[in-house]
Amino acid sequence: MESKRCTGISIAAASAVVITALIALCGMLPIVGGLPSMADPGGIFADTAWFMFNLGGPLLLLAGGLKGFVPAINDGKFIALYCFLVALFGSARLQLADFRSLVGGWVCLAIAVSILLLLLKRPTRWITVGAVWCVLVLGAWSYGGVLSYLSAAAPQLPAFLGFQMLGCILALAILAHRVCSRRVGEGRQVVQGGGPPEHGGSCRSVVSVGSIAHPKDVD
Repeated sequence: MESKRCTGISIAAASAVVITALIALCGMLPIVGGLPSMADPGGIFADTAWFMFNLGGPLLLLAGGLKGFVPAINDGKFIALYCFLVALFGSARLQLADFRSLVGGWVCLAIAVSILLLLLKRPTRWITVGAVWCVLVLGAWSYGGVLSYLSAAAPQLPAFLGFQMLGCILALAILAHRVCSRRVGEGRQVVQGGGPPEHGGSCRSVVSVGSIAHPKDVD
C-alpha cells in the first residue's frame, strides 16, 4: 500500500506545473521565434543558444509536469518521446510560419534538453531547475518589457508581457511550494521518528502534505 502512495507527484501538482510551463511558453515563443528570424542569420549554434536560454526552463518544467501523469513510463523512454515530440511539433510550427532557417536550431534545442533531462535524472529536479530558470528569464524579460512600456512615447502593452509576468509568478509559487512541502515533510518525519528519506525514513508523510515527490527521491 505504501509503494502505491509513492508512485509520483499528484495530478493536481502535475497540472499546476504543466499550466505554468504552457503560460511561460506562450510568453516566450513570440520573442524567441521572431527576433532571430528578423536578424541576420546567426547560424545553427547561435540559434540553439538563443532557444536554449529562453525556452530551456519552460521545457524542463513541462517535462516534469507531464511525467507526473505517466509515472509508470521509464524515464529514459519518456525523455526520448518527449524530445521527439518537441522537435517534431516545433519544427512543423516554424515551417508553417516560414521560419525554415530556425528549424536546425530547434532540433538542436530538443537534443540539448534531452541531455539536460538525463543529467538531472529525477523529475523533481526537472521541475526545480525549470522553475528557477523560468523565474530568472521571465523575470528579466518582464522587467525589460515594463521599462520599455513606461518609457515609450506611445506605450502599447504587448500581449505576451502578461504571460511572461504570470509565468514568472507561478514559477516562483512552485519553488515556494517545493521548499515549504519539503520542510513540512521532513518535520513530520522527525516527529514520527522516521528520519528524513535519505536516512531510511518513510515517504508517507512527504506524500501526505502534497509535495512534489518522485519514487527515486525517496529511495
